[in-house]
Amino acid sequence: MDAGATRIRVPIAAAVTLAWRSVLLRPGTVLDVGWLPLLAMLAALLVPDLVGRYLLPGRGWVAGEAGALLDAVTGLLALNAFAVRWHWLRLTGDVRSLPRRLFLRAWLRFILYTVALGAVGVVFFAVLWYAGLAQPQADDAATAIAAAIAGSGAVALSLAVARVSLLFPAAAFGEPLGLAAGWRAMGGNTWRLSLSSFMAVLPFLLVLELLLGQLLLVLHLGPDVALAETPPLGFVLLNGVVESVSRLVLTAMSASLLSEFYRRIVMQRRERER
Repeated sequence: MDAGATRIRVPIAAAVTLAWRSVLLRPGTVLDVGWLPLLAMLAALLVPDLVGRYLLPGRGWVAGEAGALLDAVTGLLALNAFAVRWHWLRLTGDVRSLPRRLFLRAWLRFILYTVALGAVGVVFFAVLWYAGLAQPQADDAATAIAAAIAGSGAVALSLAVARVSLLFPAAAFGEPLGLAAGWRAMGGNTWRLSLSSFMAVLPFLLVLELLLGQLLLVLHLGPDVALAETPPLGFVLLNGVVESVSRLVLTAMSASLLSEFYRRIVMQRRERER
């Protein structure tokens, strides 16, 4: 299939509305599909902090370093497992029909894609730092030029990641695309996906920030509590729950958007060609 033969324009408003409806109006489905990843992330966030607080009070930094590594690895495994199942749900309508062998293959592909894209980002920012573009400059003009170059590079990198993002739903559907095919398939829709992601995620983050601030106010916890060296246990538990649920919701929203783009760009074209 020549993925770039016919250009399909995915409507931004429709994609964003579908993502909101599929996630925010169906919180029970999100928890039903992602309860195990949610518990895994919650444990990875809370256990190291509790160990450093109660079992190793004099060596909290050890638990902190180990906790950061555990959180990163657990998030990589758990969120990608959830994303595979959510993609399948959005593309087929029944998460229980996902074959175990297909899930394992897609999960490994998701992990590989995530690590590869993350490595590209790390290399990019390392090059910026080495070139001095991510460091304070001697004068205002140099700082502005460095910021403009770094910002332009970051935008270009984000668009490149969006351009190959159809690799994820394709792998979850059991019909993986090559890098070149995924790049061609997204032609004309890269900025649409980027704008859709921004429009879908920003309101959720703003509302979450507002609700969290109000909750801290009700609990009589000031904003400086998060910066305290030893925050109250209640704040630690609350922060862990909010962060874990937020990751799950944002992953579901991103997967819903990608699944809709994949459905309109790849699946519908294949149906017309049959």
